[in-house]
Amino acid sequence: MVAMRPLCLLLALTLLTIPALAQHPTVFLWPNGNPEPSHLTGPETDPTTDKDRMVSGRPAIRVTNVSQPSLTVYSPDPAKDTHAAALVFPGGSYIRLSWSVEGTEVCDWLNSLGMTCILVKYRVPEDGHYPR
Repeated sequence: MVAMRPLCLLLALTLLTIPALAQHPTVFLWPNGNPEPSHLTGPETDPTTDKDRMVSGRPAIRVTNVSQPSLTVYSPDPAKDTHAAALVFPGGSYIRLSWSVEGTEVCDWLNSLGMTCILVKYRVPEDGHYPR
């Protein structure tokens, strides 16, 4: 827990420097390269096909081959801002990120409650970190 404090402090200071008027600003976690090499073989893509594009009547966006993790800040309407925030890690079974259904839509909902949402784009898929 103690080791996380510097990271939390860095995150808080970074987010405070983001201009409030920018729409969904993104901060790369390691702009000068990841601390360990990525094992991805292709560019970041959306593997969604026409067959599985619609989820609950809305178009779905999925992202795979994520090699550069980032944080995207979704700020609520200033009139509704509660000064609370939540980190959102979209699911995807370590293969892809369910970007719209479990990411941006959750952030829109949190914004409607007056909360700031920080959408985390983490590296996927990463072989070797988890048993098969």
